[in-house]
Amino acid sequence: QRIDAHRQLQSVFATAQLGYKESVFIDVTARNDWASTLAFTKHEKSGFFYPSVGASFIFNKWMALPEWISFGKLRGAYSKVGNDIPLFITNSVSHVVAGGGIQANDAAPFKDMEPEMTHAMEFGTEWKFFGSRLHVDFTYYQTHTKNQFFKLPAKDGDEYAYRYVNAGNIQNTGVELMIEGTPVEIKHFSWKTGINYAFNKNKVVRLHAELPVFQYGPYGFSSSYAMKLKKGGSFGDIYGKAFKRDADGKILYETDGEHQGLPMIEGDGNTVKVGNANPDFTLGWTNTFSWKGLVLSLLVDGRYGGKVLSQTQADMDMYG
Repeated sequence: QRIDAHRQLQSVFATAQLGYKESVFIDVTARNDWASTLAFTKHEKSGFFYPSVGASFIFNKWMALPEWISFGKLRGAYSKVGNDIPLFITNSVSHVVAGGGIQANDAAPFKDMEPEMTHAMEFGTEWKFFGSRLHVDFTYYQTHTKNQFFKLPAKDGDEYAYRYVNAGNIQNTGVELMIEGTPVEIKHFSWKTGINYAFNKNKVVRLHAELPVFQYGPYGFSSSYAMKLKKGGSFGDIYGKAFKRDADGKILYETDGEHQGLPMIEGDGNTVKVGNANPDFTLGWTNTFSWKGLVLSLLVDGRYGGKVLSQTQADMDMYG
């Protein structure tokens, strides 16, 4: 195989929009992809199809609203988004990688492979008040990503050491809120300010019957932590070693042997969930000051919550 491996994606895309009295709109899209990485599967000729549909309703075009409400809109959408896979999965072959090394073929060809598919649902509303000087935009969404492919050990008697399977259902649920306003707007000067708030909750709904835990880094007993996916857990979960404790929460210590006096370790390796790296929510505050054509912008951005692990600190602690 050549180092400069080639992959190709061909697509057909269509979109349509229907409107009624400038107040009700329906948007429809349809797309079909043909990916070279899906050769040797049932999708080689048909490709994979994914559509979307969205609708919106503008209140002030349909009914009379109070004078202080400048604009009102309700929207909703459902979509599917497909994704192909890396090279050499459906027709597993040994190949040359950058630097001249050989990537050995150790997995069975995955000819029953299904493309990864993300199902997304979203609802939102948007409002403007007081001559559009105050703007509020709220969105709720939920996504399910299914048919991810995992590499599993082969079954007894298989020709290859590993095999691929379609599995998984990763759910993301979140909220996004934006509030913008113009508190001051006079001759030659204006001040616009806005707040953006967002949070996302991730959940592993399902992996695979033969894959109760999927570790995606780092590996080895010597590692001070591990990143794992488990059913009911979340992407970003951090697993580590924890101290054994009694019923009152006090640390238990070794009473004999070469480790006498040291804290007792819970489990074997990085088996205890110690936190999650993702923030509880993010928050941003923007300000724009305009004076006679001169513009000054200021942004304050923050991540709140989430655990941080420092390998440097761990090594420094280990060596005192």
